[in-house]
Amino acid sequence: RATLRKRLQQMLAASRRDLHDLDCLHQLRVAAKRLRYAMEVFAACYPPAFQHELYVEVERVQEDLGTINDLRNLKATLLHRDTEPLSQLSRDVDRDLRKLQIQFLHRWSRRKHAKFHRRFEELLKGSSRRVAAAREHR
Repeated sequence: RATLRKRLQQMLAASRRDLHDLDCLHQLRVAAKRLRYAMEVFAACYPPAFQHELYVEVERVQEDLGTINDLRNLKATLLHRDTEPLSQLSRDVDRDLRKLQIQFLHRWSRRKHAKFHRRFEELLKGSSRRVAAAREHR
């Protein structure tokens, strides 16, 4: 639980930053990836909702932000090339990047990530109750 809580807190701290800033979005992506990997290690300790709800949500955040980061890197690469066809492509990539960023911000609102945090904590607490109950039955 301590590892998962630490990773969850890191992700939530990253989600409270200015997510209009692409560097902050990238930090959220990294934090989501770390939480996801920790969830994979401990998934068997938790009820199915842990994998079917929370893991899926973290995976989606990571994938969405991965796509945004890929476009960001493509845009940076295109900006280093100063030819007209690439300039148009760079504008198109920038438009798509902003569109995906806005879509993500609407999906991952403060209310949504607060709800995610509450649900995650509920499952962590539920696990500690199950462990205590199992110890009592021994």
